[in-house]
Amino acid sequence: MIIKYSVGLDVSAADIKACISVIDIEQRVKVQFSKTHSNTKKGLLELYNWIIKKS
Repeated sequence: MIIKYSVGLDVSAADIKACISVIDIEQRVKVQFSKTHSNTKKGLLELYNWIIKKS
């Protein structure tokens, strides 16, 4: 049973690396998705939509 979702971000001037992980009832963490987006307005919008779609 999944009890929590988490989004991790690593932001640089050029890009934003993002991952979505889950924590289960036994407190195990598993990265389910990861992706890199450009650090621009367009990239931020793509990141937002990606997070909504995957969560």
